[in-house]
Order: sequence, then structure tokens, then C-alpha cells
Amino acid sequence: MTTVRKTLIAVAIGSLAGAASGQLILIDFGTDATFRGFSVPGPDTNGNSWNSLDSFVFNTNLVDSTGAGTGVNLGFSRLDGTDSFNGPLTDGSGFGDPSLPGLGAGLGELAVGEAAVDYFVNPRFDIFNLDPSLQYEVTLYGGRKFGDGNTSNYAILSDNSGSATTLASLDLDHANAGNFIANTDSVVSAIVTPGGGGTLTIDVTGGADGGAGYLNALSIRVIPAPGSAALLGLGGLAIARRRR
Repeated sequence: MTTVRKTLIAVAIGSLAGAASGQLILIDFGTDATFRGFSVPGPDTNGNSWNSLDSFVFNTNLVDSTGAGTGVNLGFSRLDGTDSFNGPLTDGSGFGDPSLPGLGAGLGELAVGEAAVDYFVNPRFDIFNLDPSLQYEVTLYGGRKFGDGNTSNYAILSDNSGSATTLASLDLDHANAGNFIANTDSVVSAIVTPGGGGTLTIDVTGGADGGAGYLNALSIRVIPAPGSAALLGLGGLAIARRRR
């Protein structure tokens, strides 16, 4: 096999590998620099790398859970506040403490203290440079008690234009009905395809009961394209056969 053909096969297999393995991007809303916020130390206790976001900073080349750059960017167009007060992990005075126990298994990879403890209020942001030929599972977590409502709505839009299509509209109780216990075990998710430019816009607001919307953490996972794993295996077989 010539060097050129080897290179082409290697590039093809490398491109398929990200899609076939379900590349995962983890996002923490808050850093050590935000108001009463916390950054996730990397990697976390599960071995995953995170992107801890500051308020109104344009975030370029988000990393995936392995720490590799993805080329995906994220920028905010609206944000009403950041905090960890009365969040899901608080001491007796209501101040956030990521070392406290209490996060449930229902949060999956998002059950990391520094990621869950702080939140952004009513954020709207755009995620750029996704692949419009792929599907993505977007999972969102919000937890906050003693607000003026107990439900957050997460609208996932095809882009940031005035004519954007709503791909999903998800409600999550960030607190219980009495609003005195923050959500620590529930997320909402949707599988969506980015708009033609590779963009998703996420708009967080209060639910039907009024009040504000809260977002503590989010994950974006590539849904493997049908047959990508099989193609990846065939590519490996082709190289193995050539080497015999």
C-alpha cells in the first residue's frame, strides 16, 4: 500500500472514530471567577474533562471529555445572573459547597459537584461549528430552590435567527413543588440536528409557573451515524489485510 493510500485511510478512520464513539462535550456554567462560582478541576473523578464557562465570554474550541479540542465554539447573547446560592449543594446558610454529597445517579456524567453547584440565570447562547450532517443528544440540568417559580424551560433552536425552528422545548422542575428542595437527580434531553450552518441556540427561561430559568450543567453527545462503527471496523480490516 502506498504512503498516500495509508494516509487517506488513516484520515478516514480518524474522522469516523469521533462519530462512532459518541464524542462527548461537558459544559459547566460557572467558574472560580464568576460570582460564588466554581470551576471543575480536570479531569473530574470520572476521568472526564470539562469546559467551565465564564459569563459573557466567547468560548472557543471547547474540549471533549478526553481533553481534545473539538473546534466547537459557544457565545452568550443573554444572561441575567450567575450564582450558587440556594443551589443543589448548599450549607446551612444557603451558600454553595461542591464538596457536599447529594447528587443523584440520574444526572449521569453531570453529577460532579463543581459542575452542579452553580448556575446561570436565563441564559441564551449559541453553539457553533457543529456538524449539520450529524445528530446530537443535548442533556440539560438545572437545580435551584427558593425562587419565584420551580420550573425551567429549555428551548433548543436551529439557529439564532428570527426565523429559527424550535427543535425541542423541554421543561424541568429545578425545585420541588414547594420550591424548598432543589433538583439533584433529574435531567432533560433531546436528540437534535443543528441548522445548516452547524449552529444550535439554547434559550433558557422560566416555565409556565413564572419565575426564572436555571441551567447548571449541559452535555452534548454525538449520536453515531448509522453504519459508522461498521465502516470503522472495515477500515481496520483493510489495513490488517494489506499488512499480511
